[in-house]
Amino acid sequence: MRSALSKLAEVTVVAAPANALVSESGPEPLRLQRVGLGQIDHLTSTPGIAQLIQIDGVLDDAAAGRLEDSAIGYLDSAGRAWLPGMRRTSLERDSRKRARSLRGAGLRVAQLLADDPQKRWTERELADRAKTSTSTAHSLLERLEDEGLMQRTGHTRGTVRTVSDPAALRRWLARNGRPSRLRRLACWIPDPNPEPTAAGLRMVLTGAAGAAELGMPVLTGPPRTLLRVETPQGTDLNDIPSMLHGVRDEAGANALLIDDRDGLGWREAQRSSSGALVAPRSRVMLDLWLEPRGQAAVDVFLELWGHTSYADAPSR
Repeated sequence: MRSALSKLAEVTVVAAPANALVSESGPEPLRLQRVGLGQIDHLTSTPGIAQLIQIDGVLDDAAAGRLEDSAIGYLDSAGRAWLPGMRRTSLERDSRKRARSLRGAGLRVAQLLADDPQKRWTERELADRAKTSTSTAHSLLERLEDEGLMQRTGHTRGTVRTVSDPAALRRWLARNGRPSRLRRLACWIPDPNPEPTAAGLRMVLTGAAGAAELGMPVLTGPPRTLLRVETPQGTDLNDIPSMLHGVRDEAGANALLIDDRDGLGWREAQRSSSGALVAPRSRVMLDLWLEPRGQAAVDVFLELWGHTSYADAPSR
């Protein structure tokens, strides 16, 4: 075990009177144990039973992830090793098969137009609110004008645009903004509707859970909460479940974490009547594509959104 650990770039093995692990969180006693693959479930269900184990067998990613989420260090027969404080094994799914026509800043611009269709927008106002450049806002506005979805009034710097048909623009967004390039991670957490500031994270409800909070319920299948998360600097999406006192678990997942690095969910987020922080309606609608029966869920949401009680109020 000493020889194998010495080969890890992030680990330094030194002589000491007792076994101990020294990490950024400080020193702690290190208990060593040798186990078989069949004992892993017992170890992960009994916190503190071991801190470093030598495994007679080869771990797959799922088993390695369970041990890491339980803060149990390991070394398997193939030389795979991990100690608390090291980067976790990635269990997230990276969906990058089909490129969408809208990305990042351009998608934030389109969401703003869909969420606040009554507003008279200048390119500068739209760019500032979307936290992007005027050229990005200009390109999207020109495209929407060509497709008859925006109207222009005035000239040069005094030019303003308005949405000519909110329902048509939202249908266009549903087609062109469908999520396809995102990082997501299934997990189980004790509270699938955590306080947004829990553990210093910026999180917002989206998808079917977000729709329900907005009073626009869309039934999609077995409940699993979608949460868009801005990961703090120096952390990874794989670290978030343990920060919420949960574990990464595809089979028993009650939540799906989505990396919101582009701010598509937390920018323009709103408080529901119950106090939950929810993504803007445009984002909630687009993330319904990630739910079971995605097409049907999006269609129902768009129909509800078209009713007078939902159509005029901006998201903020």
